[in-house]
Amino acid sequence: MRSLFGYGALAILAAGAMHIPAPASAAGFKSGNDLWEDCRVSERDAEYFTRIGRCTAYIAGAADSLLMVSAFNKGSFCLPANVTLGQLTDVVAGYLRDNPAKRHMSASLLVGEAVLASFKCT
Repeated sequence: MRSLFGYGALAILAAGAMHIPAPASAAGFKSGNDLWEDCRVSERDAEYFTRIGRCTAYIAGAADSLLMVSAFNKGSFCLPANVTLGQLTDVVAGYLRDNPAKRHMSASLLVGEAVLASFKCT
């Protein structure tokens, strides 16, 4: 059995934690700047395969999440059946290139914006 003091201390800690400023990265695990750095890596870079793999894998995961959410929302997002992961990566990398003022935002949000702008439901 927990004492009332224990519950009170937890409540005080929880209330105090709400007033601690969150770091800029709290908007998501990865920012658009982080994703852009991985996606624009040069083939001559020693870490090319690692970084381009992170770029592609992140975009694939975000797109899969969009598809799942769309299914629950009954088709708010459409992706052609024959679209490739390479295409999605090109679309997102182009969006990041063309919108540098947004790159501080959450990478998952920016992937969503890029894909939704490029693949509209008909």
